[in-house]
Amino acid sequence: MLEIKEEFMKTIKTAGFFAIFLALFLTVSCRKEGTNMKKNQAKNETYRLEVEKGHFIANIGGKRVLIDTGSPASGGVFSTPFWGDVDGGKTVTGVPVKYISELSGVKFDALMGMDMLSTVNFSFRLGEGTFTVSKDEPEGNGKEIPLGFVMGIPKVPVTVQGKGTTMVLDTGAFISYFSPAWVNGIEPVRNEEDYFPLMGRFTTPVHELEVGIAGTNLKMEGGQLPAVLGMSLSAIAGNSAILGNKLFEHFDADFLMLRKKPVLRLNPAKGEARLPADSAERYKASREEREEAI
Repeated sequence: MLEIKEEFMKTIKTAGFFAIFLALFLTVSCRKEGTNMKKNQAKNETYRLEVEKGHFIANIGGKRVLIDTGSPASGGVFSTPFWGDVDGGKTVTGVPVKYISELSGVKFDALMGMDMLSTVNFSFRLGEGTFTVSKDEPEGNGKEIPLGFVMGIPKVPVTVQGKGTTMVLDTGAFISYFSPAWVNGIEPVRNEEDYFPLMGRFTTPVHELEVGIAGTNLKMEGGQLPAVLGMSLSAIAGNSAILGNKLFEHFDADFLMLRKKPVLRLNPAKGEARLPADSAERYKASREEREEAI
């Protein structure tokens, strides 16, 4: 695993922005065909959803699967009546699933990205602890938000500090990210530890801003991506902003992907859900595990 990380770090240092952009492009172009799925039999399935250290982990076919709308590709092997036999290989974006799991401090066997999620309607109910996939459209009366897509990854219209913009919607992100211009002159509230598979762990200052979505204004915390990642995302998406999964503390969410024009439907949450507040809480268990191993 150390050799893999060193090789990726070497690539980034020598090629910078181009290396990451090319990696993302090749992922979408090639890996979509790499997730093999036999024809499914069921019209819908509901799985138990756990939020572990800020990560959405579904129990699918006896395997722990990270649900990640921020990843264009999937990886890992599992089988259920709905999905059939899934073989996404051992890597995502060229990085082993096992290595991503180690970076996150959360044990999971597979990662489900947008190459699979774009083929179904799917819903999160954090208060009830469920993740549902369906060929039919789930019932709901919430506000519908049009989804745009950046290389297959969803983005949503929002307001930040009262100004309209868009943010990439990433259920694999336990912290949101703001464009640097949005936090200029604003004091951070703390520092946060995060990771990116091609770069490993990094630390970011965290700021609190008002984010508006579906007619609701929320106080949300966000970091700033490392420069090379921020430049890459800005070039592709128009800014370096990511809306993380703490959004789903406030709403039950339906991603209606099978409509001609996909939408995100946000319904008032029926149950109480709470995600970890910061990295100290999120990584406590994984740090203790590493210390015990020494």
